[in-house]
Formats: sequence, C-alpha cells, structure tokens
Amino acid sequence: MAVEFDIEGKIAKITINKPKTHNSIDTKVVEGLANALKLCEDDEIKAVVLRGEGKSFCSGADLIEFRKFVDRGGLEYYSRVFHNGVIKRIRKLRKAVIVEAKGYVFGAGLSLLLASDYAVASKNAVFSSGFARIGLSPNTGSSFFLPRSIGFKKAFELMSTARSFDAMEALNLGIVNEVVEANLEERIYEVAKFYAAMPSKVIRYIKLLLDVSLSNTLEEHLILEEKLILDTAKTDEFLQHLNNTISKIKG
Repeated sequence: MAVEFDIEGKIAKITINKPKTHNSIDTKVVEGLANALKLCEDDEIKAVVLRGEGKSFCSGADLIEFRKFVDRGGLEYYSRVFHNGVIKRIRKLRKAVIVEAKGYVFGAGLSLLLASDYAVASKNAVFSSGFARIGLSPNTGSSFFLPRSIGFKKAFELMSTARSFDAMEALNLGIVNEVVEANLEERIYEVAKFYAAMPSKVIRYIKLLLDVSLSNTLEEHLILEEKLILDTAKTDEFLQHLNNTISKIKG
C-alpha cells in the first residue's frame, strides 16, 4: 500500500510507504493520506504521527507522474485532493499531528510538515520548498504556512531560490520543534504520548485559535478566547489537571 495506517493505543500512525523514491507523492499517496486522515477523526484517536518509510519523510511530488498530469490536464484533481483532503484535514483535526522529519523533506513534503502541529527532525534531514526548482509557483499550502512561520522576506528567499537547508537551520527558523541525533522514532513516540494524554478540547481549541489569530481583530480574538476558555472550564479534564497541578504545588 502507498500509505499505511496503524493504531497503537490512542495514537494513529500514518506512513507514506514508497521508500525507493524517498516517499514521493503520487495519486495513490494523496488519496491514501486523505483516507487515513479521515480515519483519524475517530474520537478514540488522541494524537497522529505522520512519517515516511525508509530513509526520508517525503521528497515531494513524483515528477514522472506529475509530468503525465500536466500532459493530460489532471493537475487540478491532484491539487484539489491534496488541498481539501490532506492539508485542510490536518488543520481541522481536533488532535495534534506530529511529523517525523528525516532525509528529504521537499516540496509537498515540506508542506505536510508546515501544516502539522509539531515536528521532530533527525540531524540528517534536508529541507527545500522545491517548487521554483521545476518552474512552478508554490502549492499545497506552503506559501500560506511558511511566511507565518518565518516571516515574509525569509519565506520569499526559500521559495524563490528553492535552496536546500539543514535541520539546524529549520530549527532556528522555527520550522521544526526539535532536532535529535539518534532515536528519532523513540522521541516521536514520546511526543505523541504526551499529546495523546492532553485534554482533547484544549488541543482542539489551541489549533483553532492559532488558525484565526492572524485574521481576527484583537476584539474578535479576545471574545473567542473567552468563549473557548469558559467551555474548557466545564470539562472533567480541566478539573483533573487543575487538581493535579495544585497537588504538585503543595508538594
């Protein structure tokens, strides 16, 4: 299968399974990701790990198939499924989506990472916007997420040059949260377990607040914050976490 889906406890694991091409994205991968992310809407799943089989996370579009799309006019279908079924679904999920970044993280692979909530990179990971390198303007949400992560001028540089950059630069830019030298899968599982144990509404509302923070006015955002905090304050999870924290303070 081009995309594998597994569940371990409360954690879903989505794996792009094309290691021979560094997990390049073709139609089967796009459709497989969309279907797997749809399954992650199950309330029993509390965190999602997105990864690639083998040496890389994702090397971007399968250029051989991509050329066929261009020749027969199928590029619009590819984009729509990726945009609506994958990128939008990642942002709308009520749980943390965590990316295991290793090897090549290029083009649409970088877009997947940018759309996610948390990313841990191996020291050997290499990143690139990619699109301009093959004469295309950015796609798959990269031009939306990248300037929000690193600012407009740096985003313009990385997208227009399509240059490669390493894991430490990605960390310094804020594109990834952590860089590890070894035991990447172990660290990913630790992060996933942490978020799987967090109150579901808290994670859901953090994602919502971040998504609208740059389009809301301050007044609109304060009203939304108040609405959401009052809602989370009604949950049993809030009382449990509050009491646990007070107990730790008291020693």
